Amino acid sequence: MVIAMPFQGRERARTRSLLGQGTSTDPEDQRRKNDDARRRFRERVARTSERMGRHVTASAFSARSIFVSCGEPSGETHAVDFVRCMRRLSPETTFLGFGGHALEQAGVSVRQNLVDHAVMGFRAVLGQVPFFARVVAHFVQILNEERPDVVVLVDYPGLHLILAEEARRLGIPVLYYVCPQYWAWAPWRMRRFRRAVDGAIAILPFEPPLFERHGIPTAFAGNPLLTHLPELAPEPREELLAILPGSRRSELARHLGPVIDIWRRFHARHPSARAILPQQGERRAARVREALTAIAATTGTIPALEIADRGAFEVLARARAALVKSGTSTLQTALCRTPQVVFYKTSGRSEMLFAKGFLSTAWIAAPNLVLGRDAIPERYFASANAWSAIEADLEAIWREGPSRESQLSACDEVRERVRGDGAGREVARWLVDDDCAHRALT
Repeated sequence: MVIAMPFQGRERARTRSLLGQGTSTDPEDQRRKNDDARRRFRERVARTSERMGRHVTASAFSARSIFVSCGEPSGETHAVDFVRCMRRLSPETTFLGFGGHALEQAGVSVRQNLVDHAVMGFRAVLGQVPFFARVVAHFVQILNEERPDVVVLVDYPGLHLILAEEARRLGIPVLYYVCPQYWAWAPWRMRRFRRAVDGAIAILPFEPPLFERHGIPTAFAGNPLLTHLPELAPEPREELLAILPGSRRSELARHLGPVIDIWRRFHARHPSARAILPQQGERRAARVREALTAIAATTGTIPALEIADRGAFEVLARARAALVKSGTSTLQTALCRTPQVVFYKTSGRSEMLFAKGFLSTAWIAAPNLVLGRDAIPERYFASANAWSAIEADLEAIWREGPSRESQLSACDEVRERVRGDGAGREVARWLVDDDCAHRALT
């Protein structure tokens, strides 16, 4: 039996009716919608400033000090893109915040490394509660001492919703970049989110209406992954399989062993094939090497597998197919025009039942959400028996045929739907005065 919230049926219907919707086909119309959302955000900022005794008009507000926070590698990539865009529009702006080494290299004064503590799953989060409690206390201390003009929170909703509420309590405006997917699994949190933030920038084209209907000024200006897209290898591609099992220890523990078993059997059928497991950064690569060494010690040599200390994009742009843990990587894979099988193994049957009871969508993979249909195979499961279905899915997309052709066509459609003027630049436009924001588009 699955327990659902009383309003969930209605909320699911509303959400699913919006999935697959793209932005306006008219770029000027989309910019008008974004400008309207920006205006309403800045009016909220002006009202907040007035209550705190600071007098600033909506048109003249320009952030000179920004606190930016990201909690995992994908969010850090987006945060770095925003910081660079903001520096181009407003070179005098200073940055401090929480993040990782990449954010620090972008010139942000990083006061707490969150990226190396990234966790996912109920049990993993519970084990880090004392750490996150210290992070919240540190955040409040920084806001009281530094008083930044605005807080920009990038993804990572478990912690960032709490930080948003603390900033709101202290009268500091909050802009949320990479909207939390409450529409998928926690629609009842939308009210809390609305009270905590002043505006949001979405990176999926169907998201603005989902947040706007709750009164949150929200814009879509394209997905930031497009700015990092490499040159793609032409078809037919070399016999290269990209393996993206996740980078967290808990994800590797759940996924890596079974994926390697699939690869061994696959390689026996396709002896000329090679596999690459991209893990950018020495720490993550060492974590994977350690896990693979343990697997090889108990199950034998792993054939034709390379651990690549490089970004996933670089590998995906050449790969013929990919096995991908659900998350940002599914969209990266689609943008690289690489057919994929998406998977995620839960930590147990109770977590699986919880997720099925509260999910408001029919899909977990970003390409399926963008298109609003089953464009790519995805497997979200608790039982180990599901790995055999994943193996069959991989075989189908590796061969030339309808399954592969259908995915390639879907990849082209996804890329078209997530185009825009640039998400990082749109975040920056919301934080500079009107004259500067206008120049950014000319």
